[in-house]
Amino acid sequence: PIMYVDPLGDFRTKFGANVYKFFHGGEVSKAKGGERAGEYFVGKEVDYKGEGVGTSYQRTFDSKISSGAEYIRGGLGAFANFNLFLLGGGGNQTYKEGSFEADEMASSPGILKGIDKLKKELEKDVKNTKTEFGYDFSPDLKTVLNKTLETGNPLNGFSIENKDAHIDAFKDQSWTKLYVGGYDGAKISKIDANTVKIIIENKTTANSFLIHGAELIFGEENGEKIFNNLWNKTPFLNTLNQRFEFTVPLKK
Repeated sequence: PIMYVDPLGDFRTKFGANVYKFFHGGEVSKAKGGERAGEYFVGKEVDYKGEGVGTSYQRTFDSKISSGAEYIRGGLGAFANFNLFLLGGGGNQTYKEGSFEADEMASSPGILKGIDKLKKELEKDVKNTKTEFGYDFSPDLKTVLNKTLETGNPLNGFSIENKDAHIDAFKDQSWTKLYVGGYDGAKISKIDANTVKIIIENKTTANSFLIHGAELIFGEENGEKIFNNLWNKTPFLNTLNQRFEFTVPLKK
């Protein structure tokens, strides 16, 4: 028989599964079917204590030590990225399937949005196996300010998508999701009946940190234009380009 151990939900990353493997042994795999499709687990044979004798196969999908290790690993990664952005001249980074950062982005609610869009495209045309999607993380600051003045509650200026994005990032304690934020032009393509491939490209520049303030002061269109002009005139400011590539189950 197959036994399941799942105290907290699932390993968010392959890194987390490997941490558990280091202390308890076993082999890291990814579930391919059923409700746990796409989740990492550590499998190993253990003594079977039910009726009869022999061994059973135990699949462990999470552990407290792995959750803590994932949080620390995420913080170190975010610190390294900020150093690259501020001091290291920026650069280009690609995170492939199974990397810590790609695994974190794979659980973003934005991925569900992309899958839903692809499913609707497939309903219209089964040959249309590719599409693009975006995901809003940050709310419009002017709307937040107005709603705060009107109601006293800044959260009233957040869209449902904004709220879901922030809740997800804090629930997972994911530095990767906080650093990336929202994105546009993410690509999703069906590679077989059960799997899709996601590509997210994210660019972090100095004006991406300042542009929200500019939009609040000068309006969305003028604020973006002002800081884009500033960016073009200040080449010493760094750009960090990030590319995430991973697969997820189509049915998610």
